[in-house]
Amino acid sequence: RVNKLLFEILQEDTINELGSRLFSEGIKTSFGQELLLNFESNKLRPLSKVFNKNIKREIKNNRFFLPNCNLADDIDWPEEATHLTFNLAIANWNLENNSFSTNYAQPIIVSKTDEKQNFVLEVLSHLEQNLQLTFLFIGFSKQRGSRHVPLHRKYNTATLIDYHYF
Repeated sequence: RVNKLLFEILQEDTINELGSRLFSEGIKTSFGQELLLNFESNKLRPLSKVFNKNIKREIKNNRFFLPNCNLADDIDWPEEATHLTFNLAIANWNLENNSFSTNYAQPIIVSKTDEKQNFVLEVLSHLEQNLQLTFLFIGFSKQRGSRHVPLHRKYNTATLIDYHYF
């Protein structure tokens, strides 16, 4: 699926001939960048299936905000899950060097029974500005004694929710 996405972006390079097209040219187009948005790492649990369709969320300036979230109602919980982990990551991809670095927010772990609250995840910005990809991760776990045991990855989601190309 990732290869398919990268190939579609490659096809947006109209400067170079077929067979010589470059990803770095395709990603400069608005459609090439739009292809990235909402890419799901787990097609079985896309963000649209994890979040209630009416939940409000905002991503701006390396910050993800989820206001007035009622965990029991606004999230589709796997049957055995008792907790979830929210995290935010921003990957800074240098297309010229084909290298990247990733910054992570401090994860938030909450119980299904927690009261309605505002969630804020913030990531330090990268000094170098290239193609920045922002991912939201939601992982479910069950409590066993004092430990949280992660559920199988088929219940989790990691979605590309924002991008900037400088």
